[in-house]
Amino acid sequence: MFPQHMEFVTDRFGYLRARWVAQFEGFGWQNVGALTLQLTQLNQEGEIMPPPGEHAH
Repeated sequence: MFPQHMEFVTDRFGYLRARWVAQFEGFGWQNVGALTLQLTQLNQEGEIMPPPGEHAH
């Protein structure tokens, strides 16, 4: 079963940090306040790993 639509969140260092699929996980993304809070917390994190190199698969 493949989703019709999927959203991803990457941090400022280029790492995938979250994914959301409405048909499986509901419509929580419509709560902009909760989304903003999570993004604010993510932006306050320090660097967990160096950014990925230019060569990636």
